Parts: sequence; structure tokens; C-alpha cells
Amino acid sequence: MLIAELLARLPEDEITFLRQNLDKLVRFGCDLFNSEIGLCVLELRQRVWIVAQNGLLPQEGGAEFLPLNDQVRRFLTDEGGAYERKGIPENCDLRDTQNRSATRLLIAPLKQGGEVVGHLIFATTREDAPSYADVVDWAELMAIGVSSRLDLSRTRDVLHQQDVFIRRILDLVPTQLSRRTEEGTILWANRASAKAFGHDRGEDLEGRSLEELVPELAPLYRDDDCSAIALGEPSLNRIEPYRAANGHAGWMKTDRVPLPEPEENKSVLVVSTDITELKNREEQLKTLNNSLTSFASLASHDLRAPLRQAGMFLDILKDDLRAKSFDIEGDTLEALSGLEAGLTRMRLMVSALFKLARLDTVDFHPRAVDLNIVVANTIAQMKCTVDQDAVNIDVGQLPIIQGEETLLISLFQNLIDNACRYANQSGTNIRIYYRRDIRQLQHIIVVEDDGPGIPEHAMESVFEPLRRLTPRANGAEEGMGIGLALCRRIVNVHKGRISLDPEYSSGARFLIALPMQAG
Repeated sequence: MLIAELLARLPEDEITFLRQNLDKLVRFGCDLFNSEIGLCVLELRQRVWIVAQNGLLPQEGGAEFLPLNDQVRRFLTDEGGAYERKGIPENCDLRDTQNRSATRLLIAPLKQGGEVVGHLIFATTREDAPSYADVVDWAELMAIGVSSRLDLSRTRDVLHQQDVFIRRILDLVPTQLSRRTEEGTILWANRASAKAFGHDRGEDLEGRSLEELVPELAPLYRDDDCSAIALGEPSLNRIEPYRAANGHAGWMKTDRVPLPEPEENKSVLVVSTDITELKNREEQLKTLNNSLTSFASLASHDLRAPLRQAGMFLDILKDDLRAKSFDIEGDTLEALSGLEAGLTRMRLMVSALFKLARLDTVDFHPRAVDLNIVVANTIAQMKCTVDQDAVNIDVGQLPIIQGEETLLISLFQNLIDNACRYANQSGTNIRIYYRRDIRQLQHIIVVEDDGPGIPEHAMESVFEPLRRLTPRANGAEEGMGIGLALCRRIVNVHKGRISLDPEYSSGARFLIALPMQAG
């Protein structure tokens, strides 16, 4: 379409404006400047095209937009503003309706983005016509007005193209995006949002209300939208139910961001992600975890009785042998001692498993706990173990946190016991201190030792139940693989996390991140 190409792909309303108004402008200029001919021309493909005219001899072809004789281009020089030109050659072929050639021109350049794209031309065919010198400024003002309109049109076109591009990009995003008013009217939506409501294009939702699309959930959505707008702050991670167009129910995680707009045009950006599958998996894992916890609790509880009985039978056997003056020595003594040690280890393991399972069902009532007191009590309770393994413990100043003292003592007991269990034969040094993470509002409790350390590939698996490393170098009894799993459960109960520092190479360094106390 020629006109669209001439006018840089202007919207239809701009084309209509030019059709209706440029002819009027040219006629007005002819009257104002006492000219027989008036033209508005635009340049394209090294040709000059007439887009509006008055008093011009009809051109061949009769088209609405006609190319002007190329000889005219010699006179259309950019002199920085409107100017007058005399002495037009006959082959210019610029004639009025009486077939009289123009003798004098008044030319005003039209600019778009600072570049000349066309001209307003007014011409007289009278030899005795007065000079245009006195009206050059008026022609300049007229050209500035047309240029401003062309700039505005081009700007609107660029913005439109950008809007189209942005919409295409957002339509590729799987997250549901929409903009809604306080009344629940959808102003804009991407394709993912449209599909959630049973439509193919975001444009299909624009102007429609939530009551029309989801009457059952509309009040809930609208209340949440209004709440975010009223507070003027983002509302994040809101979990909401939804019902898809096919009737299936699900869950959505939604963020609402109020947009900075005038009071009468307030709206909110709604960003939603379908988490139905994640929610279902979470429920499945919760059910499975509860089943495993129940099984572990019941199993550990039920195993205690037969283990006690086995221990009793072993004591009866030894007493009976002694009563019959049977010397318990050699292989017999070794077998009985091994059996006794095995039963003791089994009882300890069952007890640890019971504690681990019980953590998932314990009622947690946190209160202010001074970790300095917790660690001091822990070390006092473990004095024999610490002295036996030649362990030196250096404790720095520790914070006060919200937690359960008994569980925290068990946490530090297991961490210290782990360091003792894998200590070098010459002993080991343990440091306990903390630092603040202001950005994350956390206390980072550090428990580190100078023992053999834990391989990087095992730094996550050691927190799993029944996972054990190689026996310690000093030949002491191997652990049961419960202690660090219990530590992770205890830290999880306190809404924290525990991990090993992979950058620490002088032993093992445990990092325990716990929330800072409110206030």
C-alpha cells in the first residue's frame, strides 16, 4: 500500500488525518500566500510524491498520490527553513489548472526525526506577483506544525511496534501474566493467562471481568487484588485455588504488584504459576514421610522388647555357665562378648532411630535460648568422652535464639561426638563460634575441627540416615550413621539449615544457619 509506505506505516487514523487535513492546509496556504498552486510532497525512492494539492494541473494516471516531475527535486534543497526561489525552468512542468507555469516558489521543508522527508510548496504563475519574502516565517510555522504531526505519528508507530514485540515475547512466557483493576476487569493478559481461562489469545480477555470468567473464585481474587493495591506493596507467594476451563481444580502461586498509576486508574500486575503438580507431589511426599516416620517409630519401639529379652537371656546364659563352674574363656568368651556388644549396639541404634522418628511428631514450642549455656552444658555432659579423646574445645561468644534447649543440646552433642569419633590419634581441636548474616537475617553457627575432614562428594549424603564414613583412624568404634541425620532434623525443626563448608580443607566445618530472633 503506497500511502502506508510513504508515511512510514502510519496507523489508519493517521492516514485519515492526512487525507482530510493536508488538502485543507494546502488550500489555506494558497489563500494566505496569494498562490495559484499549493502542494504537499513527500520524498520516497528518489522521487517526489504529491500527497495533497490545490490548483495543480491534473497529472497523468489520475492516481491519488502522484509522482511530481523529477526536475522539481533540483529546487527542493534544505536551506534550514522556509525559503523563496525564482526563475523556474520550463521543464519543471509545475503548472496551474490554466496550464500556466509557475514563476516563483515558496518552499518549506517537512522533517521527521530531524531529517527532511518532504516539502510544502506554494507557487504563483503571475510574473508581477509580489515577493514571498514577507510570508516566509508563516510558511515555516505551517511546516513545523506538519513536521510535529509526522514526528508524533512516527513515535506512535514505534511505540506500537514495541508493544507488539513485547506482547509476542510475553506470550512465549509460560507464567500467567495479567493486569487487573480494583473492580476485577482484565486490562491486559498474555497467552498463558488466556489459556488458563479457556481462550487462545490474551486479547480475548481484555475488557472482561473476573465475575464473567470465574464467578466462584472472583470474590477471592478481587479481594486479594484490592488488598495489594490498598497497601501499595507487592503481595508475594500467595497460594490460591483455581478451576481450569476444563473443570479441573488446581493450585496457583500468585504474586501481585500494584502499579504506580493515578488514583482513578489503579491496577495490579498479577503473576501466577501453576503449582498443582508440585502441590500433589508435596502431598504425596508428606504422606510417604508420615508413613515412614510411623513405620520407623513403631519398628524401633517394637524392637526394644526382643532386644531386652535377648540381653536378659544372654545374662542368664552367662550366670548359668558360671553356676556350673564352666570356665568362659577362649572362643566361647569371644563369642559371648561379641554377642553382648552387638546387642548393645543394636539397642543404641534402635534408640537413635526412635529419637529420629519422634522429631517429626514432637510439639515444638520455641523460646529464647542462650547458646552459650547450651554449649557449656553439652561439654559438661560429654567431659569423659572429650577427655578420653584428647579433644580441646574453644568456644566463642554465641547468640540467643528461639529454639528448644533439649534439642539444641542433642545437636551439639552429635556434632562434638562426630569430631571425637573421627579425631586423630594425637587428639583434635574444635572451634565453636558464630557470625551474622544481616542480609538473610540469620545467625551462622560454625562448628569446625582439624580432623581428617569429610570428602566433598559425601558432604550431602552424610546427613542421610544410616550413612557412615570409614572407621576412625584411632580404631575406636564406628558410628551408626544416625547422628548427623538427627542434627539435620533438629535444625529443620528450628527452621534453619545445616551444611558442610566445601571450601574448608583443614578438617570438617559445619555451618548451621538459624533465623535471627525477631525484634
